[in-house]
Amino acid sequence: MEHTTQVIVIPYPAQGHVIPLMELAQQLVKNGIKVTFINTEVNHELVTATCSEKGLMQMVLIPDGLEPWEDRKDDSTVTCVLADNCMGWAMHVAEKMRMRRTTFWPASTATLAYMLSFQKLIDGGIIDDCGVPLNDRMIHLSPSMPPVKPSNLSWACIGDVSTKKIIFDATIEVGKAATVAEWILCNSSDHLKPAAFTHFPQLSPIGPSGLPKKNTVTYPDGLMDMVKTRGRIVNWAPQQKVLAHPSIACFLSHCGWNSTLEGVNNGIPSIGAEREWDVSEAYKLEMVYLGPPSCLYPYGSINSWPVVAFRRFDHVLFRDMALFNKPQWMHAIPYPAQGHVIPLMELAQHLVKNGVKVTFLNTEVIHKLVTTTWSEKGLMQMASIPDGLEPWEDRSDLAKVTKSIVQTMPGKLEELINKINKEDDSKVTCVLADISMGWSMHVAEKMGIRRATFWPASVATLVSVLSFQKLIDDESIDDCGVPLNDKMIHLSPSMPPIKPSNLSWACIGDLATTKILFEVCTEAAKAATMAEWILCNSNDHLEPEAFTHFPQLSPIGPLLASNRLAEQAGHFWQEDSTCLTWLDTQAPGSVIYIAFGSFTIFDQTQFEELALGLELTNRPFLWVARPGITKETTAPYPDGFMDRIHSQGKIVDWAPQQKVLAHPSVACFLSHCGWNSTLEGVNNGVPFMCWPYFADQFHNESYICDIWKNGVAFNKNNEGIITRDEIENKVNVLLSNTMFKAKALALKEKVTSSIKKGGSSKKNLTDFIEWVHEKESDSE
Repeated sequence: MEHTTQVIVIPYPAQGHVIPLMELAQQLVKNGIKVTFINTEVNHELVTATCSEKGLMQMVLIPDGLEPWEDRKDDSTVTCVLADNCMGWAMHVAEKMRMRRTTFWPASTATLAYMLSFQKLIDGGIIDDCGVPLNDRMIHLSPSMPPVKPSNLSWACIGDVSTKKIIFDATIEVGKAATVAEWILCNSSDHLKPAAFTHFPQLSPIGPSGLPKKNTVTYPDGLMDMVKTRGRIVNWAPQQKVLAHPSIACFLSHCGWNSTLEGVNNGIPSIGAEREWDVSEAYKLEMVYLGPPSCLYPYGSINSWPVVAFRRFDHVLFRDMALFNKPQWMHAIPYPAQGHVIPLMELAQHLVKNGVKVTFLNTEVIHKLVTTTWSEKGLMQMASIPDGLEPWEDRSDLAKVTKSIVQTMPGKLEELINKINKEDDSKVTCVLADISMGWSMHVAEKMGIRRATFWPASVATLVSVLSFQKLIDDESIDDCGVPLNDKMIHLSPSMPPIKPSNLSWACIGDLATTKILFEVCTEAAKAATMAEWILCNSNDHLEPEAFTHFPQLSPIGPLLASNRLAEQAGHFWQEDSTCLTWLDTQAPGSVIYIAFGSFTIFDQTQFEELALGLELTNRPFLWVARPGITKETTAPYPDGFMDRIHSQGKIVDWAPQQKVLAHPSVACFLSHCGWNSTLEGVNNGVPFMCWPYFADQFHNESYICDIWKNGVAFNKNNEGIITRDEIENKVNVLLSNTMFKAKALALKEKVTSSIKKGGSSKKNLTDFIEWVHEKESDSE
């Protein structure tokens, strides 16, 4: 029988110690390790009241021992103790019982470095044998580490002399525990604390990976009345989500290490006001340059500060505080389809976070879908413009809806902007539109408004649109965009070739639809010449040849909410998060994830072959079968299928896809190869099985299978069906060859580097945001 590894985790009983150690425990659980998380009785009661996680994590308290909760049918035994450094005694217990031993430090590594150096401080005459400071000279362990006053050492800054001596005894135990442990894990990064890790190379950085006091807070007389219209005071907040919110400008913090990491992780400037024993403020104010010390006027303790003056802090927050008081106003206009709305809304979130006011304009039907799942507020406004169709008319007819949009929306957009400019003190200063809504560039030019376009799909597809005249001249298509032959089109040797019948305007609907969509493409090409920026949700690691072919295109992708640790916005269906709990129960790298986006429709035969093929793999699978994925009113699964796969698979209407693909249990992604899905898979290093349906999805399949080589394609039989046996075969091919996963991980590293500091996508996005601010400043 296979035994499950079991680890006991013991935090020090304080909020700032419990949270990061529980986060580390969650990572162990996700990788199949059983964790028993031991709190004191008081903390156990507080933590379990707010903890909803289940699975391999058990929450227990130490005085009860093991007997009451121990499962006697469980063959696993405790093999390792993972304890907070402050609970050093646990290492001696583990050593005595011959268990593996690991310690964890949740605070700044500089603080730990001073604790481990207690003997050096005694020898240097800085403290006595009981840890009591002997002088007030600044301590410098290393030139690159923040100095600290002896009176601010972790054991010396709390309570009276007797308290200091007791805490110093605990500090000595921390040092002893560090010599007994086989690992000393730290909730920090060598980018944040390089000198500390150089000073103590045995420390291993793994970060970045709150129980409130119950005494009554007394506010100054009249304060609550003065701030009621511009402030909100709560007892406790979901701080990580707060700091990730685009409306947050800065963080006035006590500089606890967890808070410091959360602020750094979200790029939030901080005002340091430390109260107790961490040295995070020194890093925050002097080492990481998030808030220079000269920006503050201290008035003693934080409780007596009547104000925090800014002085030079405006240069940290905004280059011009006048722009903050009167934010730039941009209208963002997506094409009305799921795969277009989501990435443009993600770009809008970046703009909002940088002080730009955005009105996100959907058609009325899409507006209703998006706002049902939308909870954000602040500088982002959601508004709608009529698309010209009656509510009851069929919007799945692309020719009909596209023609109506072009006839109706330009006038409505102009009316809306004129109304805003007359009624609001701020003016609309820029229009940012999907290239497929090229008519908006004509409206913006007519009204003297700045113009930028956005392309949400692969740049290879955009290049084919921008090259329409060349395709006509080469006789690949006629003047109406209709393919004239079936010869493969090669715009560049390193770009995926494409059949004329698979061009984005030629692969949907009948001849009339092709002609209408081709007119949209020619308008898109014209719009590109009018725009001052052409932003693309791609990067030069994914499509280097395409960007070389058209250097005026600016890559800023991948634009994914997960890359800024936020929730995805803009989806049309309610996400079923129960699939994440189900994934938690699966083995790492075992699950096939299947999703076909918002447009793919199967006939009955193909749908049944897909279902039976997944069953035939005998592997766990998570399948997104959205409403309308077949022409039937309900999904017509084969007879007995749901009963047979009850323990093998899970089927949901819609999934939080970015979170699913980031889950360690996911092995591969059976996808329609829409560009958003492609980016999400690439961003998480997940190999693909490609099942394109229309438009740019054929380009993307070529990238995956022929150029990036991180996936496989399916072959259809003579009837045009992908059979159950073909599905089983390709799953086995993909998962038995480690080359595909290796290629996927290598591509992930390249792609994610582009959105980090110094990366091309990060630079282009920063340059665009600066352009928005500069142009508004110039216009004023």
